[in-house]
Amino acid sequence: IGAFSFSTYGQVAERTKFSNKNSIQVEAFGHGLFYSINYERVILNGERLKTTVQAGLSYYPPKYGFRDFWIPLEMNELLSFNKHHIELGAGYVVIREALRNSEYKAQSWIWDGFISGRIGYRYQSQKGRYIFKYINNEELQEFKNRFTDVNDAFFNLEFRAAKGSA
Repeated sequence: IGAFSFSTYGQVAERTKFSNKNSIQVEAFGHGLFYSINYERVILNGERLKTTVQAGLSYYPPKYGFRDFWIPLEMNELLSFNKHHIELGAGYVVIREALRNSEYKAQSWIWDGFISGRIGYRYQSQKGRYIFKYINNEELQEFKNRFTDVNDAFFNLEFRAAKGSA
């Protein structure tokens, strides 16, 4: 009669799926030009790849001279390495602008928009409720090219903090 015994050792892999699939995000220098408030939802939550969709809103009073409403819509793909993620995305920024008289009263409204894209770094733990991003996006360059006389290229950064929920 014989007995066999053996032991195996292994590492327990850190869970890389997000436990919080919804987040409200406050963004600076991103899709909404200087600021926007966004809702993001994780729709595919794999171990390595995650897909998110988001929609936001930004409003500028007439006295600032910008287009009134910015509505960024986007789909992003995240390549995950535990708490560190590479983020790639594409979307469309809808803009609503009032044509105003000299007293800033709206005479009529027009709709406009442009395609947006992003590539960047995202820090988010799987169970954490906060997201920090460092993103290159094209919205500020597009705005600068379309609505100002300055056409030189520059690198745009987006800083975002968010609080998530399940």
